[in-house]
Parts: sequence; structure tokens; C-alpha cells
Amino acid sequence: MLSDEAQKLLEEIWRFVAPLAGPAGGATIGYIAAHKKMGAEASKIYAESDAIQLDSLTKHFQALIEGYELRVKDLTDEVEQLRTEVKSLRKALDSRPILPR
Repeated sequence: MLSDEAQKLLEEIWRFVAPLAGPAGGATIGYIAAHKKMGAEASKIYAESDAIQLDSLTKHFQALIEGYELRVKDLTDEVEQLRTEVKSLRKALDSRPILPR
């Protein structure tokens, strides 16, 4: 057990500490909550930033792919046109009269 003087000293200390304990505890809880909130907001911002970057890259590659698809279509059309021309030239060569030597 504590002596009367020690007990009185503890009571005096508690009398000064008690009014500060509530606000200090509230401030600590507020700090922790704010810190967690800031961390969550930072994570959200990073995730949104990643999504924006991926969207930008996707749009860039889609534009490239569309350009390549148009070029492939142009080349395919040209090949078909040249095949038709070769066929008609072969027919013309086959139908010409053969001259004696």
C-alpha cells in the first residue's frame, strides 16, 4: 500500500492529467484516422493514375492498329487488283496468234 503522502501526490497528478487525457486521446485517434484516410486517398489516386496511363496507352495502340488494318486492307486490295491484271494478261498472251519462225 502507498503512504498517505504518495497517495496525495498521485491524486494531485491525476487531477492535472485527467483533464488532458480526454483531448490527448481524441487527438491521437483523430491523427490515426486522418493518417489512414490519407493513405487510402493516396492509394486511390495511384490506382486512378495507373488506369489513366493504361487508357492512354490503349488508345495509342488502338490508333496504331487501326492504321495498320487500313494499310493491310489497301495492300490486299492492290494484290487482288494485280492478280486480276495478271490473269487478264495471261489470257491475252494465250489468245494471241503464234507466229511461225
